[in-house]
Amino acid sequence: MSGFASKPSTWGRTGSTARLIIGAIFVLFVGYIGVVFIAPTGLDVFWPYAPLWAAVGWGASRLSFRPAGALALLGLIMDLVTDAPVGCWSSILLVAFLTASIFRQQALTDKTGVIRFFGDVSGFVLSFMFARWLMGSYLGGVETREIIGGFLSAALLYYPLRPLFRLTTDERVD
Repeated sequence: MSGFASKPSTWGRTGSTARLIIGAIFVLFVGYIGVVFIAPTGLDVFWPYAPLWAAVGWGASRLSFRPAGALALLGLIMDLVTDAPVGCWSSILLVAFLTASIFRQQALTDKTGVIRFFGDVSGFVLSFMFARWLMGSYLGGVETREIIGGFLSAALLYYPLRPLFRLTTDERVD
């Protein structure tokens, strides 16, 4: 019966560079929809911060310079679109990336997936807390409660979309 072993999917055979590029394009596409179509309706308060998906997913895959550089670039684009100070969103994304990366090593030995789950949740929570601190302390007059909807929707939508942001084929990470 060994001839009936399941073959890896096309996504499973895709290399990490292609996954990084596809994930970045998806994030840019979701951001484009948010800026062009959602912002004029006033629903942009609940539109997800899509680069957080990439930050947590790529961080959970491994700590590497390519995803960190891509996140810095996505953060710079987000800074320019939202009129934030240059480096604001890049640092927020890198906090989520680093937090998810810290949990990765422990997730490799966990068979239940609990550590993996807490790593993802911690990435979103710490990046939100850092964003509130950064915006509240440096930008003084900015209302930080406005960002909670984007962070919550990004966290909730991350779990169905998380395979798109895995840079590794290691089953222990998922």
